Amino acid sequence: MGVKTLDKPSSRRARLILQLATEGPPRTLRELADAAGVSHQRVSQVLRRYAPHVRTRGNPPAAPPVIATCAWCGYGFEQERRSTKYCSVTCAAWARAEKQRAETEHRGDAIGQRAYAARRASPATPWREIAAEVGAANGHSAHLGAKFHAIRRGLPWPIRRAKGKP
Repeated sequence: MGVKTLDKPSSRRARLILQLATEGPPRTLRELADAAGVSHQRVSQVLRRYAPHVRTRGNPPAAPPVIATCAWCGYGFEQERRSTKYCSVTCAAWARAEKQRAETEHRGDAIGQRAYAARRASPATPWREIAAEVGAANGHSAHLGAKFHAIRRGLPWPIRRAKGKP
């Protein structure tokens, strides 16, 4: 059985609630309940049944969605929170991976730059000693870091050891 809907309420309190809700400034459900002498649940029930169009004071109407631009792909999307920067978890993951790659590359490039400078200053020094000096994992990684630094910057490579005894 469905809910019985009436055009006009039959009870005196329901008529009072409707009169209080429609006349004067908007009030909260609890204010209407105190004025009519009923519970706020009853006020809500009466308003839903007889006057669903009447707004009470309380939560403001929902704001229109904010259209933001994704920081990764550049497409527009509806922001659910003001702090949202990406349109999807995929874009967020791509951005996070790119940031991590850039940080790793920067750190590796710094080691390569220092290894290249150390090798350039003293070509006779073995790579394992240069690696210990610049903080590389081993001589091979110091050698590769210096090599990639030189290639990226257009610097002379390879740096050879001086022939003969010093």
